[in-house]
Amino acid sequence: MTARSPGPGSDERVEIVRDLERRRVQSELRSRLFGAPPAVVQVDRFELRRKLGEGAMGVVYAAFDPRLQREVALKLLTAIPRGGEDGVLGEARALARLAHPNVLAVHEAGVHEGVAFLVSELVVGGTLRSWLASSPPRGTAAILGLLRDVGRGVGAAHQRGLVHRDLKPENILVGGDGRPRVADFGLAQPADRSLVGGSPQGRSSSPLPGTLAYMAPEQLRGERADPRSDQYSFCVLAFEALFGRHPFEASTPAELLAAMERAAIVTVPPSHPAMRAMPALRRGLRPEAEARWPSFVELLAALEPSRRRVPLPAIVLGSLAALGAIGAGAGAWIQITERNLAHEVVGLTEQQRYRECADLLDEGAIEDGLLYAWIGCIQASSDEARLGRACDAWPSRTRAPPPDVCAPVPRAARKLFVAGRYRECAETVLAAAPSPAGGVVLADCLAQLRDVALYRRQCRYQLTLHAPTKSTVDCDAGTHHLPPR
Repeated sequence: MTARSPGPGSDERVEIVRDLERRRVQSELRSRLFGAPPAVVQVDRFELRRKLGEGAMGVVYAAFDPRLQREVALKLLTAIPRGGEDGVLGEARALARLAHPNVLAVHEAGVHEGVAFLVSELVVGGTLRSWLASSPPRGTAAILGLLRDVGRGVGAAHQRGLVHRDLKPENILVGGDGRPRVADFGLAQPADRSLVGGSPQGRSSSPLPGTLAYMAPEQLRGERADPRSDQYSFCVLAFEALFGRHPFEASTPAELLAAMERAAIVTVPPSHPAMRAMPALRRGLRPEAEARWPSFVELLAALEPSRRRVPLPAIVLGSLAALGAIGAGAGAWIQITERNLAHEVVGLTEQQRYRECADLLDEGAIEDGLLYAWIGCIQASSDEARLGRACDAWPSRTRAPPPDVCAPVPRAARKLFVAGRYRECAETVLAAAPSPAGGVVLADCLAQLRDVALYRRQCRYQLTLHAPTKSTVDCDAGTHHLPPR
């Protein structure tokens, strides 16, 4: 059996494509100069009409399919490895089976004179970069909506086992209908492939595939790319789209990799309208792939604008009630937008990991509701020094009313509680004007005592804050109850 020729190399393919373009331009010029019908220049059955663009992977043309009588986009791939046509065709078949509104539809693929080509729908519009640069400026809600559509397309490709490896604004086409399509899967590879660039152990001896500014750290190191690498690239382009700048400051590839590995994301003004997306992007930009979102499903859920009511554990509910953020009682809820960050807070507080909860919310700008949770976690951790610093920092973090846990009496009483001076703690609160924060620390202090007289005073203290539910409430008659040991 005769071994099949590996096909032309990259330089030869480039020359073949240049020859096609020369013939097309000459035909067009002859037609314009002499009025003769232009000679048809074809790739397979497709007639090349006009050149749309050229990139690292090849050249794109607007073409005409005479069989189906429609305009299409035809991409001639010049940069694939020698003999890599079969891989391209296999990936094209997988994409052709993927019918998703946010993935560029692939109609056909083949090889012409040794050059692989892909035929896809022709999108009349521009790239994500040009869409963002249009006037008037795009609003945050519109940008987030488009980014979620992009993410749905990439996630659908992942479910088919494909990794893009080169997500960037230029590879996202936005049609006149405003619908984005993820394009240029020319660098895509099956998600379970163990080789990158033909080298073992997931390392590449060839130039890095992808675009430097949007690569995940593992790609910059020449390691194997997987769906979490696409997630990282998506978060880079999303950060750029929302905040108008790259998430990392660097002037060389080495500096870029160092900044990425430190997760040294640039500072963004807390008042920026897109700040609510920051927790989701921050997780997607973590240097360790396993620390990112499990999939695009969870990432996109974190970017959803809808508000959800998330229950918080009782001890934090008590702290929040004291801050005036929500009503007291086991059925209380807090309205929040940063859903997944709130879920992390819930998980930490359920495990009584209050210090870690406070650390998490220390990281950056968060909505006012979670600022109250931040104070609540600090209070639950009994770190009075940190609570003092948090109260002092409150005015610079939000314009919301300061929590009354930061008032002098509750803070003084909490210090007495931490010191084990429970009776002095209770007397300090009872001697001052009633407040929700005072009521919480009073309950904490009295839980350590078995003093009926103090409980009667607490009963009257609480009645001044909340109207009694029954007219028969009588603090002195003992309708209150001592808590169990």
